[in-house]
Amino acid sequence: MPTTPSSAGRRSKRSTKDLHTQQISAVGPAPDAAEVAVDAPPGNAGSSRKRLLIRGSAILGFVAVGVGLGWWQYGWRSPPYYIVQSERPLAAPILTMEQYGQLSDQHERPFVFELRSGEGAVLMFGAEHTVDPANPQIKDIEERWKAFKPDVGLLEGRLGFAIAGVDSAIEAFGEPAMVYWLAHNEGADVYTWEQPPEVEVTHLLRDYSPKHTAAFLILRPYFSNYRHGPPANPEDFVEEFRAKRTQLPGLENTFASVGELNAFWDSEFPDGPAWQETSDQYGLPGYLAQIAARGNTIRDEHLAQAILELVANGKRVFVVAGSSHAVKLKPALQATLNQTQAP
Repeated sequence: MPTTPSSAGRRSKRSTKDLHTQQISAVGPAPDAAEVAVDAPPGNAGSSRKRLLIRGSAILGFVAVGVGLGWWQYGWRSPPYYIVQSERPLAAPILTMEQYGQLSDQHERPFVFELRSGEGAVLMFGAEHTVDPANPQIKDIEERWKAFKPDVGLLEGRLGFAIAGVDSAIEAFGEPAMVYWLAHNEGADVYTWEQPPEVEVTHLLRDYSPKHTAAFLILRPYFSNYRHGPPANPEDFVEEFRAKRTQLPGLENTFASVGELNAFWDSEFPDGPAWQETSDQYGLPGYLAQIAARGNTIRDEHLAQAILELVANGKRVFVVAGSSHAVKLKPALQATLNQTQAP
């Protein structure tokens, strides 16, 4: 998707951005034009240098424009977090994972609903996660976006850095990349509906030890992506997240290497399965399922508050999330927004 994470801060629609974003830095400046000057031949050295300097400046100008257009068209980085300013009471509870388990075989996939309140509205697209650009959901997202005409896109997860076309971005980041691309093209604001990781860590450490919390957060991206096929080198994949997660407050010094994580996993799950063969598609083993449920509850609560705040501010909000999130949130959102509309 021709979207740049930095483009989220440069769009024409800035109404919600100034209050709710954490900006991400842009690429550095082009080299100074003087660096392209070369020694002039004997004779009119001064004028030759001047001509070369002018030509060099022009070339650099064209290069800078080309790079800028290419970045605008093909640059991808994670969108900013949406920071809720004021929480609202829910008129009905969000469904628990246990309650969702009773519905998981019954609801439509994708699970899509639209709710309105005053001038605001939300369209929630509960997707079956995919990294296939040809999956019918991708076209469905595009068509619903254009019909709904949103002001704001909220997407699940954090897009990584890439320079790629939209199909390659979907292959790398899944269906949220399509929403990011549409928001970029339509001039809509776009955020991840995830919370900053340190906020989630604070919540989880209230109930779980640092090592259990760290192991879950380090391995969660692997568990989530395993359904699309394991990476060529699982240890290298996980090392990126180990290095980041163990820098979070409260998780320092939990795992100094993937080797330590392997030993911890073997001691916790001596009868298997190996984490390299574990997917969250059908649940996680042991206490990891409880941590995952708690983590999803924290995420659902934040997403509900983000939607309610934006809709209350008259925004048209397009949300993409896994289908379970959409099913769990619909009763709470519907009751709360209907209550808001009541005379």
